[in-house]
Amino acid sequence: MNRILRYNLAALITLLVASLAAVNAAETTSESEPAAPASLRLTLPPTVYAVPGVEMSLYFANVILAAPAEEFSFAVTCDVGETDAQRWKLNATAKQVGEYPLTLKVSDNSGRLLAQGTTQVRVVPADAGCGQDIALLIVGDSLTHASQYPNEIARLLSQPGNPTWRMLGTHKPAAAAENVAHEGYGGWTWRAFNTRFNPDGTLAARTNSSPFVFAAGDPPTPTLNVVLRSYGLSTCVAVALFVGVTIPAVGALLSIVTVAVFTVSVLPTASTE
Repeated sequence: MNRILRYNLAALITLLVASLAAVNAAETTSESEPAAPASLRLTLPPTVYAVPGVEMSLYFANVILAAPAEEFSFAVTCDVGETDAQRWKLNATAKQVGEYPLTLKVSDNSGRLLAQGTTQVRVVPADAGCGQDIALLIVGDSLTHASQYPNEIARLLSQPGNPTWRMLGTHKPAAAAENVAHEGYGGWTWRAFNTRFNPDGTLAARTNSSPFVFAAGDPPTPTLNVVLRSYGLSTCVAVALFVGVTIPAVGALLSIVTVAVFTVSVLPTASTE
């Protein structure tokens, strides 16, 4: 499993199994010196979740936006966890439940500080979601289509102390485990999910039409409408995950995890950002 997928998997597992709280992947304010490269941008989520029994990793390559040829060094200050050359990681224990500030500093090879940011590490109890009823809608590209991390989420959620769960989705690839479904299609972009539509119907693996775009109005016009009732959802907590959507401008994968939690049965219109 590559380092990007390991980070995505750890983030998803800790968010879902442990917290079921609304987490928006917001950019952390960075304090950059004037001489910092114009291409460097430090991003951190406002909160990093961890749960006892599941290793959580914060990979440095996933928290900066910079030119690939540039090299940096990283330093982490936090009361829990440990740091190696590629990441900060935490194997939390039940005694560590609580919140811990984490500061990340980025320097060049000469040791000159280029940027720094702070996030909160929140360690939650392993049974934080016990007694809840959740529905998961997972949206992504080939990382999601491969079904490796959805399968692992399903396995962990099936263990004692977790909420009652179901996965929403029309896509069930051969690699998907029992009760695993999602909307993950190789190479799909945000624009594809928001606009791709074929009035003559969908092809295999939805290569020509988004599961969220329907004909509406008179005359019928392709319209974005993410309605969870179409998945047979009753009143419960609905968790929407957006993972690793391809960015065509750079011909690469943007490895991010965005989680939105709703307590209603209809999701708001999705953003194209």
